[in-house]
Amino acid sequence: MPASPASTRRCGKPTSRNGARCCASISTDPSSAARRWCRRCSQQKYGRIVNIASIAGKEGNPNAAHYSASKAGLIALTKSLGKELAQHDILVNAVTPAAAKTAIFDQLTQQHIDFMLSKIPKARFVLVEELAAMVAWLASEDCAFSTGAVFDISGGRATY
Repeated sequence: MPASPASTRRCGKPTSRNGARCCASISTDPSSAARRWCRRCSQQKYGRIVNIASIAGKEGNPNAAHYSASKAGLIALTKSLGKELAQHDILVNAVTPAAAKTAIFDQLTQQHIDFMLSKIPKARFVLVEELAAMVAWLASEDCAFSTGAVFDISGGRATY
């Protein structure tokens, strides 16, 4: 369930196995958002942060150095915070999806779309529902041990 920019939901443990109630903060500065979130959740000794990075952060993308660098930075932030907050049961993970066919594709040339698809061994784009399912698990109580991890969901584009 997307949140509006700079919105915050109440922190806390999920109220049920399927209905996670968690704090979500969206900001142009993930480090500041994580600090704000952690202040509230460290008191409860529980929390989940799931950063949405990109395969570009692991591999780099041509003609997108700034984007690739920012996503690489988000991956590093995830790893560092995962270590710092583990003792408080605040788990920090990231996902690195390949491209998902969304409305932004309307702004791309077919040549660019074909290029992106050519990099994915699965020969298709990730479905938003697939990405959402992974994020939902990472934000749940079922994910109780993984922290500082980067979960690849790129259809085989990156295998490390």
